[in-house]
Amino acid sequence: MYEDSSINLTPFPIMVCNKDGCILYVNSNFQNEFDIANSKLSGALAHTCFQIFKDRDNNSHSQFQQQLTSQCNFFSFLSLNGKNICVNVSINKSPLNRDDYWLIISRCRECSVKKYRTNNKLDRINHAIKGASIGLWELEPLQNQSYFSSTFKQLLGLGLEFELNWFSFLSMLPPQEQNKLDTFQNHKLDIGESFDIEIQMKVGEDDKWFKLNGEVILKQNNHTSITGSLIDCTLEKARLLTLQKANLELKSSAKQRSLEFKSAKEFAKKASQTQSEFLSMMNHELRTPMNAVIGSLDLLRLSKQSSESMELIETATSSATNLMNILNDILDINKIESGKMQLEHSPFSINETIDGLVKSFLPSAQKKQIQLNIKESSMVPSQVIGDEKKTRRVLYNLISNAIKFTDLKCTQGRVNLNCEVSQQSEELLYIKLTIEDNGIGINESDQSKLFAPFTQAQKSVTREYGGTGLGLPICRSLVQQMGGKITLTSKEGVGSTFTVELPFSLIETEQVQPKLNTYNIGVITQGQNLELGKTIIKQLESEGARVKSVNIEELDIALINYDLLLLIPDSLSNSQTLLQQLYQKQEQARKFLIAIPRGELPQARKLIPHKHILPVEPMTKIQLLESVKSVIEEQELNLDLELELGLNELTFDDIEIDLKSNQIPTTLADILVVEDNPLNQKLIVKQLSKLGYQCDLADDGIGGIENWKNMDYKLILTDCHMPNLDGYSMTKQIRELEEKSDKKKVPIIAITGAAMSGDAERCYSMGMNDFVSKPIILKDLKKVMDIWYEKAT
Repeated sequence: MYEDSSINLTPFPIMVCNKDGCILYVNSNFQNEFDIANSKLSGALAHTCFQIFKDRDNNSHSQFQQQLTSQCNFFSFLSLNGKNICVNVSINKSPLNRDDYWLIISRCRECSVKKYRTNNKLDRINHAIKGASIGLWELEPLQNQSYFSSTFKQLLGLGLEFELNWFSFLSMLPPQEQNKLDTFQNHKLDIGESFDIEIQMKVGEDDKWFKLNGEVILKQNNHTSITGSLIDCTLEKARLLTLQKANLELKSSAKQRSLEFKSAKEFAKKASQTQSEFLSMMNHELRTPMNAVIGSLDLLRLSKQSSESMELIETATSSATNLMNILNDILDINKIESGKMQLEHSPFSINETIDGLVKSFLPSAQKKQIQLNIKESSMVPSQVIGDEKKTRRVLYNLISNAIKFTDLKCTQGRVNLNCEVSQQSEELLYIKLTIEDNGIGINESDQSKLFAPFTQAQKSVTREYGGTGLGLPICRSLVQQMGGKITLTSKEGVGSTFTVELPFSLIETEQVQPKLNTYNIGVITQGQNLELGKTIIKQLESEGARVKSVNIEELDIALINYDLLLLIPDSLSNSQTLLQQLYQKQEQARKFLIAIPRGELPQARKLIPHKHILPVEPMTKIQLLESVKSVIEEQELNLDLELELGLNELTFDDIEIDLKSNQIPTTLADILVVEDNPLNQKLIVKQLSKLGYQCDLADDGIGGIENWKNMDYKLILTDCHMPNLDGYSMTKQIRELEEKSDKKKVPIIAITGAAMSGDAERCYSMGMNDFVSKPIILKDLKKVMDIWYEKAT
């Protein structure tokens, strides 16, 4: 309404504000005078333009509003465009709208503003002194003249009409308090000196405490004057006396409290130690029977069974494994909360970790008909330095959850794992791991609860899918301990995405040798597989191979120029004729590796049996590299071997145990097993027998030492927790006896839960060479035996 009004015809700069102090408009004269457009000020709070209000406290806006309603004129600096301009402000009601105000602003001399501001500050000081109940006084000792403010009199309980002078004030004080004022009363203070004295006196019937302070100054008439203030500190003094009394009481009981604290600390330490010992015992007691259960099931799977029996074995194995996972979760969360989880720093391959996880989860994903997709950036180094076990545990928990909660009946279930480099410095590399699913999802209100121990989104979820609710809290704690971060985005009914970003140290380039250096590889891509072809080419090039795309028409020349040809056909049904032609000649077939989706593997095996096949969907980088290297090495050795890939037609029966062709079981046992549990004794005897070994048994550490003295064993397998003499003490005694007798050291392998903090370290510190964790799986036992039995032979 103001743009077209007569306000623009006035010769004065005018600012229009509403009753809330908001600028509505500035007229054209204002804009010209202060070189600012209306659009820059319109909508702003007017008090922010005046320095006088900026100097005040947080109530500057309300003070400005009071200035408006009272229509009080003021001087100030007008702060616009980085400049401070001295102005006089006259406030009037708007003639156009009675709810608005016109601020007529005119330039003025700076001294007027300073005078106004000085008077304004003096007014504020006077009001502050009065509001704070501060009494003012002044004494000129030589002239015996004194002044006491009205507040001073009120503090002493005197009326305003009371004629108070210095001597009458002194007479109101007890003798001991009068002595405190002797110093300046007898002219013993120099000009510039100040003092602060506490005095106690009667005011009416009450005992009062006051702070009397002052300073000696020289007035304009060259007379010495002492001026100061009087403040009632009775409440403060009472609090201080109370605190002093309490302090004395605290000091008197300090020794007792110290003893109680020491006792409590010792109790807490013992409680923590007792908890750790209890968990260690429970770990052993639970793993011992579970070792027999899972180990026996593991042996049964290797024997010939009917399909119905095998199904029951798989069900029992899955249930036992789930129980062990729950035990591991409980032990892990205890280690994390007690601060006993320690980081390891050693070289490892992220790609190998992912490859191992895919091998583990592919059977369960296929069983639920979930599509598992893996995408690994070629920029991820082949090796980094970090904690492989904790990284694997985080990924294991997240992939396990993704598969567990993806149970779609109408839509194709999928779980995607993406691994890429997010950032890199000279020393650190950050790798981002993303696990995405299209499962049940999580509503927004439940997402904040997911990382709390023993918590799942909803009770119905726990009933339907099971679990302890420890997986995600463990993930978060491990990620934070490794210096990374974990985030979640999810929508109920759509799916969830967990993103983990972890820092790793870099390995010097010269220490890592490319796996496919100098090899020439041709890639033939057909149909809609261009993206897969690009991924394969990047992965091969990252390991030093020279890779080129080849047209199928150039096949004859390519067979001569390349060490290997990798064919990615359109589909098996459309490529049957081509594949049969390629494999008609054995010499040509030896150079080929063909990529086949896992769903078409059975058909492909029938079409081209015993030939080189690379299963994809999913395909890991390690699987690709091992497949390519196997084909090339076969050619170099001129062997016609069947290519066995880590993930080819993977089933639950994915371990293969072969007897050593050159090993004949001996009549005398050369392995000693020290184990107190009869069931575990039977199990490990059968497991060793399956691997081609014979063993003697001892029930405890005492029997173990006696057997060792009487027989030259190549290897000792011992439980750690046994009656009479445990495995730790037995090992220590054997090592001491070996040193005294100059006897060759026998490899000692611990059979332990190795789940509690310090178990592995304790094994090594006692002289053990290695350990195998309960429950003992045949392939794990074989791995340890292959290492240490061969060394002892």
